[in-house]
Amino acid sequence: MTGLIADVSYIVHIRAIAAGNIVSEPSAHFMRIRPAPPSQPEDLRVTEVSFGSAKLDWVPSGSNVDTARYRVYLNDFIVGQVARPTFNLQHLRSGVLYRVKVVAFNAAGSSEPAFVTFKTQLKPPSNLKLKHRAGVCRLSWDPMFGAWPTHEVSINGRHFSAGALGLNFDLDELSPGAPPHAFRFEVYAKLEEQVSQTTTFETILNDVEPPTQPGKPVAINITDHSVDLQWPPSSDNVGVTGYRVFVNGFPYIFPSPVASQRILGLINGAYYWVFVRALDADGNLSTPGPVTVFKTAGEAPVPPPFAPTAVSIAPLTSTSAQLQWTQGEGEMVTGTRISINEEYRNIGFSRECRLDDLTPDIEYSITLQTFDYFGQLSEPFTLTYTPRDTTPPSVPANLRETASTGDSVTLSWDASTDDIGVCGYVIYNDREYFDTTPLTHYTVVDLLPGSYTFGVCALDTSGNASEPASRVFEVGG
Repeated sequence: MTGLIADVSYIVHIRAIAAGNIVSEPSAHFMRIRPAPPSQPEDLRVTEVSFGSAKLDWVPSGSNVDTARYRVYLNDFIVGQVARPTFNLQHLRSGVLYRVKVVAFNAAGSSEPAFVTFKTQLKPPSNLKLKHRAGVCRLSWDPMFGAWPTHEVSINGRHFSAGALGLNFDLDELSPGAPPHAFRFEVYAKLEEQVSQTTTFETILNDVEPPTQPGKPVAINITDHSVDLQWPPSSDNVGVTGYRVFVNGFPYIFPSPVASQRILGLINGAYYWVFVRALDADGNLSTPGPVTVFKTAGEAPVPPPFAPTAVSIAPLTSTSAQLQWTQGEGEMVTGTRISINEEYRNIGFSRECRLDDLTPDIEYSITLQTFDYFGQLSEPFTLTYTPRDTTPPSVPANLRETASTGDSVTLSWDASTDDIGVCGYVIYNDREYFDTTPLTHYTVVDLLPGSYTFGVCALDTSGNASEPASRVFEVGG
């Protein structure tokens, strides 16, 4: 019997049928259906999976009490209760493995659970932004919560690999010449075996020229706790929109083209060194202006700190070095001010600093001064450093023959790279010097028939030579 309802009393009449189709008198029986839990949900499946959502469907459970309802669990946490055999999962994390459990229930109890596992898609990069400063561009995107995928980036058709948060590139390398600079970016994320959909971002850089350097600030109206600063203004091809005034290394940002500002909240009897940088509407920042040092009125609460000690410098590359020191002693010491050739370069709050953008074979005067909370500077510690270019170019790749006659052969190769710059290539014939060329091809003429071993090495502007690429060429064969 089917279609009976639990907890309802039924009278059942039963008749016996004998041979010859003889039917007995009916006997009455009373019956009551016991409530039972619903059956297990079947065919639980996941569809429409994205990086943040998914849809669940299953075959309805059987129930003799009333229509079954369902509880949905995600990684053993209940996330919903529904009457229909479908449920939308929302607010999921990207690239995460989930375990879903669905249990049917009615007044009599719960069914056996049904299980399914799935993994969300990898979220495509979002909120792409391009920033430019001093010839260096940075393409960035929002981080992915709880994961650090790598990214593949296409910039105007050229492909690069990037980390979790962005990619730096030189403007001149990918878009040489004058603005405007049009860019089309295509970026997708990779994490283990997963690959996201591609995000496309197009933008144009109209202004990449920074403002001119501001002049040296003049400090006037100095009191215990304030100063008025004035400086010769910067100019810009589009227009200066504001200035950043650095006071003991900390920036005060003023969104106004007016070349004067009042600085408040200073400490009495303290030394302050200030310089200014100009900013335009496209975010181009000028080089730092000259430094001015002034002292507020009154007496300083503590003596000035001592100079740094144990200062050393070691080369990292042809254009960079690592500077290390022991911070000078004193009360309430805050950090170390670093200047190169009497121009402010950096603030060190630890005991080391990387110096970049150095030029080989140029002598630099590097000055370190300890400063305290009150802006007081120690006596300077000065050392000189001359970076040397000792890194050779890469080996010319893919040395090949691109043309030949009965007495000549044209050699071609892929360009070498160097941290400073390749100035030319040296051609060898059987390991002996033959000629030089600034090009990536060379035609050797007036050869006799036979085999020749030609080699090519790259030369940089500091005279470093790469290892040679070589191979055998047949002439007049």
